[in-house]
Amino acid sequence: MTCACLAVLATGCGGSSRTHAAESHSSNARPTDPGCKKEGIRYTGKTASGVRVCFTLGNDGRTWLELGYLFVHKKGCPGSLWTYDSTPHEGSGPGFLIFVNFCQGTRFQWTARAKGPLPREALAALGPTATDTCRKPGIHYVGKSTKGDLEVCLTLRRDRSALDEAGWIFEPEAGCKDAAVGGISPLDVDAAGHFEDPDTISGRIQGAQALGELSDLFNCPSKTFTWSARRIG
Repeated sequence: MTCACLAVLATGCGGSSRTHAAESHSSNARPTDPGCKKEGIRYTGKTASGVRVCFTLGNDGRTWLELGYLFVHKKGCPGSLWTYDSTPHEGSGPGFLIFVNFCQGTRFQWTARAKGPLPREALAALGPTATDTCRKPGIHYVGKSTKGDLEVCLTLRRDRSALDEAGWIFEPEAGCKDAAVGGISPLDVDAAGHFEDPDTISGRIQGAQALGELSDLFNCPSKTFTWSARRIG
């Protein structure tokens, strides 16, 4: 069966809300892939309920070249449904997909990550990452929280005596302020690799790995994140 459904894409990184028709298919064959195949910056991800999502951006990071989503059987929705839209749309960022005809207007919040490095022009368009936040010379570490809702970066002095800077960025699913935080007073690193700022970040650096905890009372009160990071470069 082939039919059309109404999809509303509400972008979250400076884009504007858009409405467009997307071709959808429901079949006993039950496809296993959302179907993104165009050349560009490929993202893949899913909703909390397991709906698979893919999309491809142009190398400028501002144009959606294609968008696909694959439903599985969930309460209030059909058995298996695959929707693919190959019409380019300007605007970029994470957002929401609303399927009025098929899921009674159910709103699905999804997250997705790029499958490869982003071109420089796309990085400029899509906003800061933890890698951008830590820029001082030294030994650099980049990582994430256990749940993936926080990016962390560290810059360790070459002699490993102190941490010169740390930075973090909250992902939307963290439920915190949309903030990129960078810069701390240098923190001593002891012989075992421990460092601590009682107001924000603490942890241990051991070889190519680092791990610790982060609390940001201003941007994310009442939450503590456990993170791990690896040396880059």
